[in-house]
Amino acid sequence: MPGVGKTMLMQAIMAQVKKEKLFDEFTSVVVSQKPDLEKIQDAIAEKLDLKFTGNLRHSLQKCGNCCKVIFTTRIQGVCESMEMDEKIEVEVLSEVESWNLFRSKAGGVVDLLKTVAGNIVKECKGLPLAIVTLGLALRNKDDIAVWDDTLLLPFFLTVQPCKVMV
Repeated sequence: MPGVGKTMLMQAIMAQVKKEKLFDEFTSVVVSQKPDLEKIQDAIAEKLDLKFTGNLRHSLQKCGNCCKVIFTTRIQGVCESMEMDEKIEVEVLSEVESWNLFRSKAGGVVDLLKTVAGNIVKECKGLPLAIVTLGLALRNKDDIAVWDDTLLLPFFLTVQPCKVMV
């Protein structure tokens, strides 16, 4: 699901791994909505100057045990095709986490507009990107009409959270 935090999670992992100097080389590859596993593996191998032998895992193993690949996907089959060792599900935020994140972005005005603010948070369905975006857009706005209009956004008609694998 767009907005659940896959990109932010990957950026945080990369930053931490670089900070701790756990590996000599790092790379990232952006994958389209319709992934072609061979192209993905080719792109990773190319960025790491590896000779691709038809299976990324085997190519990486030739470099020793120091290579790790971390990826996110909404498609379980991608995990299986990539011969993944470990799967971590990234879930949407709880109601309390959602409310706290929204309040931190929208400011204290949410206390004055608690009912409509709660409805907006509920419609975000625990998706951090939606919560942050709307919270910042509404930050310190005290016009109830603006908040009511936000609930009419077409965005809310399409939000359907799903499980994400990392």
